[in-house]
Amino acid sequence: MIHGLLSRRHFLRRLGVAVGATLGTSPLAELAAVAAPTPVHVVIAGAGLAGLCAALELERRGHTCTILEAETRHVGGRARTLRFEGGLYGEAGAMRVPKSHTLTRHYVAELGLTLRPFVQSNPDAFMFMRGRRERVRDVTRLGAAYGLAAAEQGKSPEDLWAASFVKRLQGLSNEERQDFLAVEPRTEAVRALDRLSVRRVLEAESVSAEAIEFLSVGLGVDTLLDDAATEAMREESQAVWSQSFDEIVGGTDRLPAAMAAQLRDKPRMGCEVVRLEQDPLRGKAAAVYREAGRLRRAEGDFLLCTLPFPVLARVEVEPGFSGAKRRAIRPRERPGIPATTRRRATPRCRRRRAFSSPRTAGGRRRGAGRRCRSASGASRRSVTSLACILSWSAPAS
Repeated sequence: MIHGLLSRRHFLRRLGVAVGATLGTSPLAELAAVAAPTPVHVVIAGAGLAGLCAALELERRGHTCTILEAETRHVGGRARTLRFEGGLYGEAGAMRVPKSHTLTRHYVAELGLTLRPFVQSNPDAFMFMRGRRERVRDVTRLGAAYGLAAAEQGKSPEDLWAASFVKRLQGLSNEERQDFLAVEPRTEAVRALDRLSVRRVLEAESVSAEAIEFLSVGLGVDTLLDDAATEAMREESQAVWSQSFDEIVGGTDRLPAAMAAQLRDKPRMGCEVVRLEQDPLRGKAAAVYREAGRLRRAEGDFLLCTLPFPVLARVEVEPGFSGAKRRAIRPRERPGIPATTRRRATPRCRRRRAFSSPRTAGGRRRGAGRRCRSASGASRRSVTSLACILSWSAPAS
């Protein structure tokens, strides 16, 4: 959000949004209880779920929006469904909704969409590691392909994870565990963990390099080893991956499509934002965007930026962000933090199934989310107003 005169807190108050509400549907309930302020015009950069949700609620409060989206046909950002002939489809992005994501479920129900259980685990799925194949229920046998230490042999990836990472978590006090939910860690133990990656914690617990590879591939978290340890511990303490999940019948892209259909001001497609500006003297903010090869400008009372960091890193901002924000937006500049590329295989099937391999672990996947950087430089997943878990798995047809 950019505005030359008002802070974020004042911005939320002016729009009638309750400050401090962060979880569940309570922000919507408190929003409805506040009298509507004077209508304003808001420019929204990005028509992903966050941008569409913001536009929907702003319009309901009597405000007007200009939504700029670089894609020419797709809305929803990372909620992207691939469509094939015969009504078949596969998810290329967000594909499951945890039970605890009540805000997402609120919109799913409000917009008339249907949920069904997501196939999260399948013991008959296959795991492929180092040229060997075993059923998920027999994944422990694959440990023979690794040079495990004597104390590590005969253990499954889950056993190794529990004996190291989860053990470290269990050694924390209740106060320290609650600190995982804070914006900034307060306790010394959690501050120390916030300077470590998942890999560093495993190494500190004397897990061998071979065992780290075995457990990370077996659990489908091999590309997340350099994430912040505090984020992974928060998920463990909240039992994020132990709860059940649902999926939207017909494809995840039905949610952003239904949101866009409700808007009076439809997203402007093919409008790539290249610059964000604010004018403190006039109290205005603007987005410069490229449409059909020409630069155009959209100005409003406020500008709400919902662009993901890899895109925002290429956008000019005037006045510029602080050094800390620039470092967070450009994670590749941080030494020792590798960039990861992921692929998802989508086999075409007649029935809904869950598959598993080192790269597509639908048998037991802990998932991957959108990332930002902690103060220590380790990667931390951020949560948007409509947080859908991003994972890599072979979805059902």
